[in-house]
Amino acid sequence: MYQDSCSGTTTTATWSNALQYCTNLSLASKTWRLPNTNELKSIVDYGKSNPAINETYFPKTQPYYYWTSTTYFPDTSTAWSVLFYDTNIYNPTKSVGYNVRCVSDGN
Repeated sequence: MYQDSCSGTTTTATWSNALQYCTNLSLASKTWRLPNTNELKSIVDYGKSNPAINETYFPKTQPYYYWTSTTYFPDTSTAWSVLFYDTNIYNPTKSVGYNVRCVSDGN
């Protein structure tokens, strides 16, 4: 999700543009990146749907697909994404426009 906080608006990006967006993000003097599959799955709330996330900590999260940095093998033209509608994991082609949620290690 292209936004400076969890209260912003969302737009979509291809996988390569999502990687670039997070790498170039300048926010709170931190280094940002696109999360891997395990990191993005760790914020899924499996007891909820539409969206399947704790909205107290992640307000205004759209119940859509979000890219991860993890390429799917053996088909490297696809990457894993997480659907925050029903908690499913998919591997669409990298040219599709999905939402982006960047993460920081605190640095």
